[in-house]
Amino acid sequence: MTLSVNAKELAAGVSKVAPLFGDCQTATTTVVDSLGGMISAVGHPGLSSALESFTESSANALLNTAHALTFIAAGLKSNAAEYDKTETNNANNINKAGQGAK
Repeated sequence: MTLSVNAKELAAGVSKVAPLFGDCQTATTTVVDSLGGMISAVGHPGLSSALESFTESSANALLNTAHALTFIAAGLKSNAAEYDKTETNNANNINKAGQGAK
């Protein structure tokens, strides 16, 4: 089995993950607004309290997901840079070794 990493493809993953952060923020706003409207309309203290709790936990889950996506995107970018640096160093070392063998 051969492991092959294309640093450019890895780096391109950042642009695929980054928009998901905005999607999470939009979803969070939508959930909070929608449930906030329900809370206002309910009129029953127990149900209102349950909806408030659900709103808070849902918003926190979506925001945590957004933060995780940001972490993943940063990792993709960093890993791509490290793979690229390693490939360059390996190529330079191979060239040096080849020159020394002459």
